[in-house]
Amino acid sequence: MCTNDFLDKLKKYDLNIPLRTLDKSSLKNLMIPMKSIRNACTHPSATRGRYLATRRTVTSMQDLLDALIEKNLNDSEENLRIVVSALNGLAGIYLLLQNPVEAVEEYRRVLQLAARFNSEDSKKGLCVDKLQVIHTLHNLAEVLEASPPVQPTLRDHRLREDCISLQEKYMEKYISQNLIAYEESMAAINSVETLKEKGTLNPGQWYSALIDWVVAQDLTMDLCARIQTLLENANNEKYQYLTDERKLLYFVATWDGEINDLRLTMIDLLNKMYDYATVDDKKFNISEGLVQTAMDCHLRPQKTSKRKSKCLVCKVSVQMRQYEAKLFDMAKTNDSEDISNKGSWKPTSEELVLKGLLSLARSKNADKECITDGEIFFNILEAMKKEFKILRRFWTCLDQQVCAHDEINMCKTRLALKQPNEENGRRQSGTDRILKNLSYALENKVEFINVLEEHEMIYQISLLKSEEKQNMAALEKHLGTHSYLETLRIQQYAGQTPDPCPICKNPLQEHWSILPCGHCYCLECIQLLLEKTNSHRIHCSICRQSQRIEDVSYIRTGEDTSDHSDIKIKGNYSTKVEAIIKLMIKLKSEDSDVKVLVFSTWTAVLNILKGALDKNDIVVETVKTPQNLQRSLTNFKDKNKNVTAMLLPISLGAKGLNLIEATHVILVEPLLNPGDELQAIGRVHRIGQTKPTTVHKFIVKNTIEESIRHAISANADSWDENKVTLQQLKDLFIDSLEDHPVVDVSENELVAEQPNQSLC
Repeated sequence: MCTNDFLDKLKKYDLNIPLRTLDKSSLKNLMIPMKSIRNACTHPSATRGRYLATRRTVTSMQDLLDALIEKNLNDSEENLRIVVSALNGLAGIYLLLQNPVEAVEEYRRVLQLAARFNSEDSKKGLCVDKLQVIHTLHNLAEVLEASPPVQPTLRDHRLREDCISLQEKYMEKYISQNLIAYEESMAAINSVETLKEKGTLNPGQWYSALIDWVVAQDLTMDLCARIQTLLENANNEKYQYLTDERKLLYFVATWDGEINDLRLTMIDLLNKMYDYATVDDKKFNISEGLVQTAMDCHLRPQKTSKRKSKCLVCKVSVQMRQYEAKLFDMAKTNDSEDISNKGSWKPTSEELVLKGLLSLARSKNADKECITDGEIFFNILEAMKKEFKILRRFWTCLDQQVCAHDEINMCKTRLALKQPNEENGRRQSGTDRILKNLSYALENKVEFINVLEEHEMIYQISLLKSEEKQNMAALEKHLGTHSYLETLRIQQYAGQTPDPCPICKNPLQEHWSILPCGHCYCLECIQLLLEKTNSHRIHCSICRQSQRIEDVSYIRTGEDTSDHSDIKIKGNYSTKVEAIIKLMIKLKSEDSDVKVLVFSTWTAVLNILKGALDKNDIVVETVKTPQNLQRSLTNFKDKNKNVTAMLLPISLGAKGLNLIEATHVILVEPLLNPGDELQAIGRVHRIGQTKPTTVHKFIVKNTIEESIRHAISANADSWDENKVTLQQLKDLFIDSLEDHPVVDVSENELVAEQPNQSLC
């Protein structure tokens, strides 16, 4: 993919021009594919953006395999969704064309897919969307009732029951979360009511009596000072300069009454949104009338009108915002169901005034009954705040269940013919049509999304058939890839041996082949299959899928015969990273004080190496920026720090550093500029060096890295940064394509370590 992308980009340029003549933007865009493929040679996760869709962190080869499987499932789900959507669409168009036989056939194909993926392939985590199956069952039942089929199936009479059962299964998740939220909300409401019963005075009597006490004791200035301090600490300017006790009493009493009234109204409206029956197993129901009014109000409004009445869902939402604005300190409040209040859940100014009053009463030994009721009041207030958050969550769950009911109603809708009406028959000016098309109003875009005109039906049939065919082929390919990846995972990480060869029944022990469909053959049988084919494709003898010959892979599980085969490492990494770790462990075992410089072009590669080396108990220093260079150098040279390796970007490693303490240099990948390589080696091989120094180069065989090595070795002068042309870069990719072998996962074949260069 990266190779083709790079070669396509080269077509825009004259291949004989030097790289230095290109502007920075063009050069960066041109080199992205090369950077990706070179990064992948070191470690897959060094290639940015490859696995972002899975939201998975790839740190090892096993993580990579898991990420590939997850991405494969996501792609398969998308293909399956499009296939089922196309089949349902075809059935709807056939019904418009008065062809129920073809429509029934398409609906039955959907049910076949649902049966296939909901049973035998359920272990893959792949299934048909429930809403799509509900659409099929509902409409197929309607068609069969209107036009009984010539060849009925055994389950035709159960389609309605299956549809209802699937709807209930779809709603189970929402009902269960609503039951939990209901129990939490009831507990929160009961907690508030229990606290209210503990008070001995009438509501509001405690602060009214304390304010009278403040006036009688001439403590108004003390009270105002306390209130002002509390408000200033909370950055609240309200009531800071109010010194009239009666006005304070009026404000807090009004606030106290409002929050209680708003709370009771909110709870009353919220209880009207659902029916809770302890006798019924379902226990929790949303009325169809509420779903219909919510649909007309905000879910699928046909016409927007500011004067039309709001549904109960919106009324509860508005009531909650009003209650929230009184219960908490809100910088900006809004009663609209589409806009949230702005602010935080800090205490209001009225609450701070009452806290100041209670604090003064405690310090001056006021009436104990008033103080006790005041403490209960604040306990109630805290309980009401917790209650509000729980009730808000409960309302959200109820709203989600209402939306789920509406989704079920929507999913049953099929394609319809556009009917001429008065509005469409009315002639519109060109300006009116342009303005209507430019409108951002949602209803203009989706109100008639399922409506077709008569002349569109034949075109839509061909379009949907094409979508179904393409995505079905892609789905089968992805399913084969999934089997292939699962086979690799089981064999390499689960410790299981593959099944015997399906042709000769011999066990697969050290060497075998694997097809993209996931089925394995011994080398002798796969060779026979390859010899008997007259094309570039072979058919799997098990699933009969056609496979390209170049997609056949080979597995080798023989013992590692490399120099470091007896070294065990912690973690699972790419072959190159593992080889570097093994080399570091070997060097450290030979000399505990060894110092190693590790150079790479990319910081992402160095980060991966650092994580791997840290996990294997090798102390490293990483230089990422010039700012931390001096600190890292000091730590590297300090014998007490016991730092074994220093990881440097090649851009910093060639800046005149003197690192004669190191005796080994590791070049993680071949460099395009030979001068940078010489500069990196020169950090240790320079005047003052008294020990032999060794350079280790790591190159992945049969990749672009090997092409770079051969090209630079043959003519290093032509690869000077001022002389490199686009043609030279193209030749690197052409050479790697010509030498590309059949895939082999053997470590010894994938990694080649260039013989060490000893320098004295």
